Amino acid sequence: MNNLQLKQICLEIQSNLRCVHCGKPYQANNIHLRSAFKNNYLFHLVCENHSAMATITVVGEKSQNVLKVVTPDDVMQFRTQLSKFKGDFNKVFKK
Repeated sequence: MNNLQLKQICLEIQSNLRCVHCGKPYQANNIHLRSAFKNNYLFHLVCENHSAMATITVVGEKSQNVLKVVTPDDVMQFRTQLSKFKGDFNKVFKK
C-alpha cells in the first residue's frame, strides 16, 4: 500500500465512521495505523471530543499493479524520443 492509498483510507474513515459515544467524526491526526500484514491493516482511532478509542481492521485488495524501476537507459530512450518529436504537445494533452 502506498501513501496515496493510506490517505484515501483515512479520508474514508473520516467521512464514514463516527465515535460511538458522541457521534463526532474522527480527525485525521487521531487516526493511527498500528500494524500492516499483507493486505490487512489495523487502525487505532481516538475521539478528539472525549478520548474514546476504537480499533478497526481494513482489508485491502491485492494490488495488480507491478511497479517498474526506471533505468538510466529508459531515461535516455525517452530523451531521444522527445528530441525527435515534431508535434504539438497542446494537441496531444487536450485529448
